Amino acid sequence: MAAEHEHEGAHVLQHIVRLCSGMTHPGLQATVGGMAADALRQCEEAAKQTVKCLLQGFQEHSAGEMCIADSAWALNKVVLSNECARPWVRDAGGLAAIESSLRAFGHHNDMVNCCVWMTHALQGIPGIIAILRSPTFSTNVLRIAVDVSYEIYKFATPLYEQRDPEKEELFKCVMTILHDKGREDKSVLQSCCLAVEVLLHDDPNIVRLLADARGVTLLLDALQHADDNGSEALARAVALTVRSLSHHGTSAQQRLARESMEGEKVADKLVKLATRGAQTRAEEEAMIALAHWGGLKTVIEAMRTSSQHQCVVRGGLAAVAELVSPEMERQELPMLQDLLVTLIQLQDKLNAPDCNFRCTLENVVAIAKVVETMAHFPESASCESFHIAVKLLLAKVQNQSQELEDVVVASTEALGRMALAKQEWVGYLINLGATEVASDVIRKSHDRKLVKYSFWFAAALSGLKFVGEQIRVNKNRWDVVDAAFCTIIDIMDEDLEGEWVLSHQRAAAADLDRDMTSVFELVVEAMMIHSNSHALQYRGCHCIALLTQYVPREKSAHLIKGVSIVCAACRRHRFSEDIHRDAFLALRTLLRVDRNGPDKEIASQCKQEDVPSILKQTFENIDNPNECEYMEHGVFLIAVLSDVSQAIEFLERAKLLNLSVHGVKAIYQLCQIVPVTPYVARSVMQVLSRISQSPEYSNPTNELVVRFQQNAELLAGLLRGTYGDLG
Repeated sequence: MAAEHEHEGAHVLQHIVRLCSGMTHPGLQATVGGMAADALRQCEEAAKQTVKCLLQGFQEHSAGEMCIADSAWALNKVVLSNECARPWVRDAGGLAAIESSLRAFGHHNDMVNCCVWMTHALQGIPGIIAILRSPTFSTNVLRIAVDVSYEIYKFATPLYEQRDPEKEELFKCVMTILHDKGREDKSVLQSCCLAVEVLLHDDPNIVRLLADARGVTLLLDALQHADDNGSEALARAVALTVRSLSHHGTSAQQRLARESMEGEKVADKLVKLATRGAQTRAEEEAMIALAHWGGLKTVIEAMRTSSQHQCVVRGGLAAVAELVSPEMERQELPMLQDLLVTLIQLQDKLNAPDCNFRCTLENVVAIAKVVETMAHFPESASCESFHIAVKLLLAKVQNQSQELEDVVVASTEALGRMALAKQEWVGYLINLGATEVASDVIRKSHDRKLVKYSFWFAAALSGLKFVGEQIRVNKNRWDVVDAAFCTIIDIMDEDLEGEWVLSHQRAAAADLDRDMTSVFELVVEAMMIHSNSHALQYRGCHCIALLTQYVPREKSAHLIKGVSIVCAACRRHRFSEDIHRDAFLALRTLLRVDRNGPDKEIASQCKQEDVPSILKQTFENIDNPNECEYMEHGVFLIAVLSDVSQAIEFLERAKLLNLSVHGVKAIYQLCQIVPVTPYVARSVMQVLSRISQSPEYSNPTNELVVRFQQNAELLAGLLRGTYGDLG
């Protein structure tokens, strides 16, 4: 308890010293500050003496092994947690004491571990390198130093193309120990291989070192040793190392091939490891390494000749999922066809009642990857195995109630990507009944993930017409409406990028005319039904913003309903930035501002819904001034529904830099469309000048200030270009 109070006392003293800097009375400041500073110096001196006492216990070997181990443990905790204590330990001869203890008590694992970590805290990686280079330390000390190196780099971020000289020197030391000690000590061998794996990972500089240092031969010998002794961790480490080597181009592979001529070929050793029958993760890793080393052809051969080994099959499937991609070249198509035949045969085996392999999901994922890749090549249309595989995947979707969710999802995604790859496949899949299959999944399943994937797949085939029909039939189902709204956004939002975008259906959607108005109306109706759902309200607002341009002006009744539902969403979820962002965008789109101003009926409805009050309340509830980009649309609405001069005056009163950046941009955009009067233009220029002269807008190094000045200059230039000098 006393120690705890003393610890709190030190915190109080530190607090008093900080407070003294804010005092205005010089006498009190000097007296109190001096007392606190003196007390802290005494506290620091006491801490130094305590550390020295610990170090003495560590230095006196006559005190016994237990005393030294306790001292090492305590000192290690101190130097790891308190950077200020490290120079105290160094100045008191701590490094010499660590070196002496490592020589005298190298058999004591815990103490050695503490000593190595202390060395790293005091000297960094060079300290560990010095331990590994010393000829006087025992094998156990070297092994533990290698283990600590592994822990240090296990979660370290590689520098990629930048060289890390310390890491390279450490790697050379580990390889030397692997060469000198690995053959005689299995634990050293395993520690070195694990360290090599983490040092090698994603670092081409270390890969080059490995090849230059004839380290590959050592690793292959280690692989043989692992096979002979059944070392799981060692086998996995070597397999992963070979895999990492293959990631970095052909030069390392060629060097590996030359060195492996001294013994068995690399591929043969990996196949031997993969087929040893131990049913371990190392065997699967060996198959993946084999794929990276020798290509997918070696995997196909291994899977065919050793199909009785489950790890060979599982590792091969993992390699297929990892290496097969749409970026593959046309000349690889025959190999893909051959691979697909192997996978289809494997699926028949997995379907047999007496098969005890547990890799149905992995095989379907592999088939899906191959189908998705082959779909990019028109020649696949003449490949029988391709058609069999497509029908197999479609059957998995159709029988979704009897399949694993991930199997159905993988199958659905592959078929959707097939439709995106080439337009010709769209008609092919529709003729196979794919749209009806997806509709059936949506109707029967209440799994949100399956419903979303099925919607996306069907929309890839049939576009917005399908989406509208599904909302009409299932508008009371939250999951279906959610999937429908997401799909509308995937089709219609031109700003979206990525692998899920269905932009190929956008042009077809623009030609739907009456159907687009119907989809708009269905979105509004679904939002009314699910008014309490935060996600559906903001996605629905986004959909209204995207669909409005396709609804004819004469359908104003539908557009007015859109205004009402958007405003209702804002009022019900008044603290939601997501909803306000998309709602304000929707209202801006609904107003259809042109040279003559906004649509009068829509503007009137906005005023009836009291949109200015909604905007005022939203601005007042801004939680984070640095994240209000969504308010650009809000400022635009103020300028349209009230007046441009009121909008700029609002920005002046708000005094939020980020808001001003986006607000001035919105006013500039409006003034480009709708000319303002000279009086309003002059008022805007005056307010802009006052805002620019505010202290918070005077820092030229602030990115937001620079952006505000750019936007303000654009607006001022537009007004001067229209009306000349407004001063």
